[in-house]
Amino acid sequence: MLRFRSSTQRWRFPAPGMLFASTLSLVCLLALFVWSATDASFGMARWKAGVCTGLERLAPAAPEVADGLGITGAIAELQWNRLGKRVVLLGALMTAGLVASCFAVVSCLQKPSTSRGLICGLIVVGWVAWVIAQPAIDAWRIRRQVTEILPHFETVAASLSPQWPSEPGTIAPGLDYYVNAERHPDFLMLQQRDRVRYPFHEGIGLTARRDKQGIIHFDLAAAANAGVEFHPHGTAPATGRGVPEQFLPPVSSAVRLKERWYLVQYGAMQ
Repeated sequence: MLRFRSSTQRWRFPAPGMLFASTLSLVCLLALFVWSATDASFGMARWKAGVCTGLERLAPAAPEVADGLGITGAIAELQWNRLGKRVVLLGALMTAGLVASCFAVVSCLQKPSTSRGLICGLIVVGWVAWVIAQPAIDAWRIRRQVTEILPHFETVAASLSPQWPSEPGTIAPGLDYYVNAERHPDFLMLQQRDRVRYPFHEGIGLTARRDKQGIIHFDLAAAANAGVEFHPHGTAPATGRGVPEQFLPPVSSAVRLKERWYLVQYGAMQ
């Protein structure tokens, strides 16, 4: 009696080694997705990791002066602080995930099967999607966190709008300010008593500035190239407008948070 062997490849359960590698890769990838979508300082950690590994090049306006003062070396140095710990964790997750992914792909190529092919395809697509989606994840995270704390910005703006301060004082509970009325009358240095460097959640940054049109610009605590603007006269941010007093690139985009309030981005997102 003749027996015909099916040409359809049977589903094979992955070997324990590949199963462990693929699981580790997907767990690291999921952790990176969740972390990048929730931590306000993730963009800074990613940039710092690039600087430390040489993937991100520093381009100061005056390289000789920056090198002479040790600024370039200080930026490239990895310190064991809140940012440094994030960089180490980011490196550990990416190293473990990529090594496990390479092992899974090699195993798939050595002994191809339907199950191995699907797993490897999922891993490759996942890593490529995470890399490509970083700007969109950054923008979504910043907008979501700024929207949550917008009432705090409104309280500060309500205190500053009627009469811009000319001497140091307190704007709101826990938020003090310093102003040099002679040299920089429209520039405030903000000091929050419970402020932490590289926070997990976004907050009010170190400075607030009023321009000639009465628009108030606020720094953010974590996002270096973004800020919040209050337009009391109903105007809207103009793209291409620079902020020379804060040494920021021109405005590249603006998102309306509510009436007279905008989230603006200066140059490229970190």
